[in-house]
Amino acid sequence: MDLGPELRSLPTVGETVDRYRIVARIGLGGMAVVYAVRRSSIGGFEKLLAMKVMLPNLALDARFVNMFLDEARIASHIQHKNVVEVLDVGTWNELPFLVMELLSGRSFSHLLSALGDTPDARVPVALAVLAQAAEGLHAAHEALGADGRSLDVVHRDVSPQNIFVTTDGEVKVVDFGVAAARGRLSDTRTGELKGKLRYLAPEQVTLAHPLTRAADIWSLGVVAWEAFTGRRLFTEANEATALWNIVEAPIEDVAALAPSLPAACAAMVRRCLERDPARRPKSAQEIGAVFAKGARDLAGPGGVDLAGALANRFGDALARERTMFADVARDVAALDGGADAEGDASGTDAAKADALVPAARTALTTVTEVDTPRSQGEKTSRRGVVTLLVAAATATFAAVVAFRGSTAPAASAPASPATPASTEAKTSPKPDALPDEDAALKATSAPPSLLAASPSASATTRSRSPSPIRRGPKPASSAPMSNPLIKNPF
Repeated sequence: MDLGPELRSLPTVGETVDRYRIVARIGLGGMAVVYAVRRSSIGGFEKLLAMKVMLPNLALDARFVNMFLDEARIASHIQHKNVVEVLDVGTWNELPFLVMELLSGRSFSHLLSALGDTPDARVPVALAVLAQAAEGLHAAHEALGADGRSLDVVHRDVSPQNIFVTTDGEVKVVDFGVAAARGRLSDTRTGELKGKLRYLAPEQVTLAHPLTRAADIWSLGVVAWEAFTGRRLFTEANEATALWNIVEAPIEDVAALAPSLPAACAAMVRRCLERDPARRPKSAQEIGAVFAKGARDLAGPGGVDLAGALANRFGDALARERTMFADVARDVAALDGGADAEGDASGTDAAKADALVPAARTALTTVTEVDTPRSQGEKTSRRGVVTLLVAAATATFAAVVAFRGSTAPAASAPASPATPASTEAKTSPKPDALPDEDAALKATSAPPSLLAASPSASATTRSRSPSPIRRGPKPASSAPMSNPLIKNPF
């Protein structure tokens, strides 16, 4: 499969990058390519991992390089079973790469779609997933730097797409690409919003309070409300109404829509969705404890079998993915027996590897959020947010959307403005229902599950544009080369 000239300098199947043998290309996003790689050592040691390699055009931009490395640095300080583990960072052919654990399973978004709209079916599974996710989020919030001081991590993009359920029933919080933390190499530019629009906390919109872990707790509350009810917390026709809803719209009681939800869990969701950050739970661990007890109360002493829930709904697809992946791994292993170690897999080997790509590419945008960095005119600015909120307060929504850095004159929005291209949440035929955000995955058996968490330059844009960069052929050796933009993130 031809990825175009601008991507031909990336590693290919069968090639060795540093200590890692490329087994398959399993995802292509707007910021990185994700590979399955094999790490081998003495005594027959072998482990399959995931590697993300930054796209060549973005590797020329110091800001995006720093964002990429920030994810590695932040995640490396979080040691917890419910957070995706980053194992290594380096450069190859002047491109930064991250190595992390390889996840097999489905996103929480995908699992919720499969559970359907009935709260009785959704609630026990959702409680079990969110209990683990809350523990992972708490570990991130408590992470310490090398100096022993708190890193003050705020994930900023807590969403169903960034919660991953593995085939063995473990839950992982993924994607720290836009996380706030002390000592980040990259800074959020004045006026930018980070994260998916509909999960933003009110203080992320208004700047009325400093950004703390309380913002993640709000976002987790939105995820929980939607998971338990099968509906969106807010409906919106456009970005202006979405922002207004976050700050001012009344919130329907989750207990009225999900009567099987234990009372303590419903009360916890209400606390998470307090618009005053000081009134929210003090830690995600507190949320996890309440949700875990609720799951046990509903499912009995054995608790909820998340591995079984995943197998019941995706068992055949997961089995096909494992078979296809194993076939490709064996084919690549055969290269070690005599084929050119620096060459590409060819013939049927390459065809099998490429067969993994289309679904994984689709999954990458819904599971791991590898997004194309937005242009200046597409970015949601806080200055624009203020304008939108003022317009909403006058009940006209004829707002002037002032995007930071734009040289074009601001346009007056009509009474019913069209949804901006950068808005993540789009109107659906059933506006109060959660959309099937992973529907594209159901039409294919190629593996969307063998993924790693990926950095988000901005999580509200899904547009992709081809790179204008044309790079020359790869050097004969795959030894790492220096990139003056890359600093040691640790």
